[in-house]
Amino acid sequence: MRNLASLEASLTLTAPKQAISIPPPPEAKKCLLGPTTEIPCIPSFKAMPRLLSYWISIGADFALSLPSPVTTSTQLACEKSAVDAVRRPFRRLLNHSITGVPSASPLTPVPLSHHGRSIAGITGLLGQRLARAALDRGLAVRGLGRSPDKLDPTIAASLEAFVQMASHEDIPALDKAVAGVDSIINAYSPIDVLSLDGSLLLLRAAERAGIKVFIACSWNYDWTRMKYGALEHYDTCIAFEHQAALTSTIRPVYLFTGIFSSYMLSPFAPGAAVVGPEKTVFRYWGDDGLKTKHPWVTQDDAAVYTIDVLLHGKGVQDAQGGFFHIPSGRSTIAEIAEAYGRVSGKPYEVEKADSLDELRQQVDESRKRLGRGRAWDYASLAMQLESNSGIFEMADEQLYDVNKVKTATTLDDALRPIV
Repeated sequence: MRNLASLEASLTLTAPKQAISIPPPPEAKKCLLGPTTEIPCIPSFKAMPRLLSYWISIGADFALSLPSPVTTSTQLACEKSAVDAVRRPFRRLLNHSITGVPSASPLTPVPLSHHGRSIAGITGLLGQRLARAALDRGLAVRGLGRSPDKLDPTIAASLEAFVQMASHEDIPALDKAVAGVDSIINAYSPIDVLSLDGSLLLLRAAERAGIKVFIACSWNYDWTRMKYGALEHYDTCIAFEHQAALTSTIRPVYLFTGIFSSYMLSPFAPGAAVVGPEKTVFRYWGDDGLKTKHPWVTQDDAAVYTIDVLLHGKGVQDAQGGFFHIPSGRSTIAEIAEAYGRVSGKPYEVEKADSLDELRQQVDESRKRLGRGRAWDYASLAMQLESNSGIFEMADEQLYDVNKVKTATTLDDALRPIV
């Protein structure tokens, strides 16, 4: 029986009409694409997913021919396994064919269907985690991003394809990224122009492609109880949700996690920690500031929980959309401070900064003086005003059962990488 790693095949390629701008993997550099190019020998089926991903991403068409049929049942099983190994990552792509399978095999012809998942913003910190979580579940993944060199090589080699975009306004790239997939995860960076403008353009591309499952760029606090204008950074999320509900045939999925644990010592985090040379001070505002339980999540947890919601969330695969709460934990400022002390071994204090009314006055004055164009200059104060009011708390009955998917990271373990 021939070893799968040494099984040979020929690959006929038709060059794309457009210029090639995506750098090829090492295996493809020998292959100069003319109008039609035949590669007489592919040395290893292990190299083929990355090769085919590259050719697909640049728009080439291909037809793969396997070696001559064999007769023994053992060899036929080997042949069938080899076909599966090559076909599996690409069976969800259209306009590509795999031929040369023994006529007695049920694998001829090879049907290609729409079952891939596209991750927009795949090269980001969360995007790569989402890709890995999806691949670990055996899902076919297509990536959309601006910088393929930022993608982890092990993820890049496993993708169905990577589509490079010039910007969030690159309509041809958006259309290519969503063609033939059955769901989209929008993992754009949470900057305002992408949260609204970029998200709407991606949503419209999904509509044109007939896609019904769309996970919106969220992974934040639950803004559904907020008033528009209370926190400018979340106004873009609220505006997107309203516009999608008013105008789209798609009902997006929104995921509420609380703050990413990697930002737990930032001015935006619960406690607005001030890290000094001698001690770290965690602050709260209002009489109830110490009682509020603030949701938080690690990005690893968020990625795994997201993929589970995509596959098993109530109504998601039925295109009903919905709101899902998937934090790793919920903690008071005192609990966060205590965990910080345990993990870091450094002194800390918890102190009341001001009343909520005094904080509200600071935010109102900053908003009036600076204007919305400089909203990020006072965003940390506005965030503290909202979070200390308790508006972001998540009730037990709202929570997705994350521990059935993955045991949630503890607060101590979530803080270790940042102290």
